[in-house]
Amino acid sequence: MKSFVPLSLLLVGMAKGQDVDAVSLNKILPKGFTKVCEDGEGPEPKSLSKRQVQTGRDDPPCWTLVDEDFDKTQCSSFENTCDTRKPYVGAKQNTMCIFFPKAGKWFKLSGTYGWCGADNCCDFHPKGQCNPPRPLATYFRLPAGASNCDDVPNKDDIATVGSELMKGTEGGQADICIKDQDGAWALEPVRFNDCGGSECCRFEFVNQFISPMHNSASISRCHDHAICCFSAIVCV
Repeated sequence: MKSFVPLSLLLVGMAKGQDVDAVSLNKILPKGFTKVCEDGEGPEPKSLSKRQVQTGRDDPPCWTLVDEDFDKTQCSSFENTCDTRKPYVGAKQNTMCIFFPKAGKWFKLSGTYGWCGADNCCDFHPKGQCNPPRPLATYFRLPAGASNCDDVPNKDDIATVGSELMKGTEGGQADICIKDQDGAWALEPVRFNDCGGSECCRFEFVNQFISPMHNSASISRCHDHAICCFSAIVCV
């Protein structure tokens, strides 16, 4: 709990687009949280072999979350119950048994979690990966019965500071309230995609356009709250 307050302040600073020292941030990140890339580091996977990565692209691997002390020789016991969807995890979940079909082998894979979004939805990264520094949005799903953000009295209490992840269904839509750089809340429709484990999905803003600030090869997901995304995880 000692790291919670300073970590929250740093994440809010990132949400406002302020420069954050990755080295300082990594010193207070919770155990098991994906580190932020420091100078000279990139998000490329380091712990999976080339063969394993290629296998995962050809045939989806099948995985199940396990405890850190799980006996790796028992991973095959999940053969009929493992999940082939994209592996999203919850906070502090960082170990899985995973089967690569073409390799025909089970592995016990340790990794890290984060960035995280709403609903305890987090990305999973094999050990050795890092996340590029990026702003994080402050948002919440519009509660049932509310027609706009002003109808919600406890906005800051229920808001998430995080990445574009929450529970949903592929192709489904929802309304979220998102805070802009001036601290005002605005209602935005979002669409779910890239759904996976724990019913977690990425979301993108329904109102999209190509930013004139970048070349035509960079299709951005931008809106009037100064968050523009150029890939699944990098926003400026």
